[in-house]
Amino acid sequence: MKRRILVLLYALVVLSLIVSACAKATPTPTPKPAAQPTKAAEATKAPEAKPTPTAKPAEEGYKCDDPLGCVEIGPGEPIRIAYMLVVSGPNETLGIDSKRGIEIAIDDIGGKL
Repeated sequence: MKRRILVLLYALVVLSLIVSACAKATPTPTPKPAAQPTKAAEATKAPEAKPTPTAKPAEEGYKCDDPLGCVEIGPGEPIRIAYMLVVSGPNETLGIDSKRGIEIAIDDIGGKL
């Protein structure tokens, strides 16, 4: 008797899993994202003049409106560029390539920030 009840219980559980897996879910429509400017449109824009990082924002009327905030760097203060990349082990080529990319980018702007 107990065995029949267990078999029936198992059968109900399996049947409910099959029914729930085969049930058709009604898709919920998602709103269309706002139109973003294309990269081609951004590339045709003239570059905006940016204040130098060593300039004092209060004196030149610069207002920081970045949601993440701005960093003030005084004249002569060192800038440290840190990275968190794999530089050893089986995936070291990924980190080494990225590190060299950082070095090339700094060299492309004349080696000074």
